Amino acid sequence: MDKDTSDVVLPIIVGSVAITLFVTVFWWFDRRSKVILKKWADEHGFEITQKKQRYMIFTGPFKFWTNSRNQIIYYLTVRDRDGHERSGWARCGSYFGGVFFSDKIEVRWDEHEPAA
Repeated sequence: MDKDTSDVVLPIIVGSVAITLFVTVFWWFDRRSKVILKKWADEHGFEITQKKQRYMIFTGPFKFWTNSRNQIIYYLTVRDRDGHERSGWARCGSYFGGVFFSDKIEVRWDEHEPAA
């Protein structure tokens, strides 16, 4: 390869690798939070009927200053084995480890519903 060709090819290869790495990490991050949420639901006998990922200041009882960027927060509705539905908030991952290094989940139910 001559110098002009390598000046074009090298940035394309490096850029492609960087984009692939970014997409892979983003996918893994999203997948891990869903696995944590599903595991929690299974352990507590719930079926998740709806879930919406929440961002920034729209995180319900989890105030934005208590969340790290490596945690994912969902607003969800679940159905128990008896068919009763309830809604609440779930924060996946720990503050420092996020969803990458922690299976921690914290759930807070909407207040107008009875606690189980």
